[in-house]
Amino acid sequence: MSSQDEELLELHSRYDNLYKLNQNIGFENQKLQNEIQTLKQTLCSFETENNELNDQIENLKNDLRTQFAISQNLRQENEFFENQIHECKKQIESAASYYNQIIEENDLHISQMQHKIQQNEYLTQENHLYKEQIHSLQEDNEQLAQEVANLQESLNNHDPYTQDGKQLQNSDQNKHVKKQNRKKVKELERLIIKKEQEISQLYSKIEDLKNYNQQMKYQSEKYEQNLSYLYSDYQQIEIERNKLASKIDSIQNSNERFSTLQQQFSNSEKNKNKEFQSMKVQFDQLQMKNLQYQQQIQAINEELTILTQKYSELEELNNQYLQEAENFKDQLLEKDSLTDKLQSQLQQQQFKDIQFQQQIKEFNQQLKELQQHKSDQQAQIAQLLKENQIQANQLSQVKDLQSKELKDTLNQVESLKKERQNLIDLIKIKDDKYMDLEMKQKNSENLIKQIQEERIYLEQAEQYNIKIMQIL
Repeated sequence: MSSQDEELLELHSRYDNLYKLNQNIGFENQKLQNEIQTLKQTLCSFETENNELNDQIENLKNDLRTQFAISQNLRQENEFFENQIHECKKQIESAASYYNQIIEENDLHISQMQHKIQQNEYLTQENHLYKEQIHSLQEDNEQLAQEVANLQESLNNHDPYTQDGKQLQNSDQNKHVKKQNRKKVKELERLIIKKEQEISQLYSKIEDLKNYNQQMKYQSEKYEQNLSYLYSDYQQIEIERNKLASKIDSIQNSNERFSTLQQQFSNSEKNKNKEFQSMKVQFDQLQMKNLQYQQQIQAINEELTILTQKYSELEELNNQYLQEAENFKDQLLEKDSLTDKLQSQLQQQQFKDIQFQQQIKEFNQQLKELQQHKSDQQAQIAQLLKENQIQANQLSQVKDLQSKELKDTLNQVESLKKERQNLIDLIKIKDDKYMDLEMKQKNSENLIKQIQEERIYLEQAEQYNIKIMQIL
């Protein structure tokens, strides 16, 4: 009996130890489940942050695409402005060449008009001289006619048949006087004929002057017509100049719009740089959290390894206990002569053993579930690490792509600045050409005024010649 009591006490002690060990394993299992739940929550938060980071990366990609589209539109508008400036430059050059041609023709007409005016002044002076000569010749002709009339009267008064003795005595003298008078009359007649010829020549010269004045009038009308053509061309040039001015204004407005867009683009670039820096900080924080998660996963793996070792040890103890229980059961079957008390104790012990085996089975089931959960957790951890690595690669690619696109954008901004400076230089050149056109316009207006004054002077000279002809 003492040996059986000792064996029962030993069995009770082993049972108590196994029960305590089972409780400790249950506590550790509960603790591990709590840690696994915490890890799941952390994993969910990490997935949420990862999704937010993916959304931010996608938004950043969309913003970069939008910025690239804006830069493309700016480049197209800049090319359109360059084409417009090139066309305006061609139009200005053609207008300038045509305007220079008109100015050269105008200068030629002015020189011709000046030459004609000088000739007209010279002819006017000759006309005055001819008129004075005609007037003097007319006076001489009247004087000669008076002398001829006086001589004729004196000849008529000297009668050759007079009976006056005194006249007879002076007959020779009278003959001599008559001869001299006849000579004078002949000379006066020749002089009158000569003066008449000179007068006819003067009249022919006056007719020539009339014809020349008529020709000058025709040329003046022609010059006036040319001036009207020049004025119409000038008006057309003025219209083209206004069109060019409106185009230059539109280009300046487009330049201002381009400056505004460039400022907006610069501000957007600054904001994107700030967002990129914040994203970089978040990425660093995520990397730190990832390292922490990896450390936690490593600690959990170590704890799982320890629990596995404990499970294997407990399983060995359980097998030993089952073996001992089987041996003890065999011994109990051989000892049928034991007392009822021992049988009841044994039955109670068997009932406890059955309960303990049930607990062992439940514990084994929990350990199997724990192992299965461990394998699932390890698969999730591997998937998480894989996704984390993929996300890190994507972030690195996005970072490289963003840095490359940022460099391209900066280069585009620099090129746009250079193109804007070229536009400003072209506008300055157009302003200088516009000032030259205004100076040429003023010179042309002055020349037109001078030609009009000369035309008025020619009309006055022609009216004066008409009055002289009427007087003659």
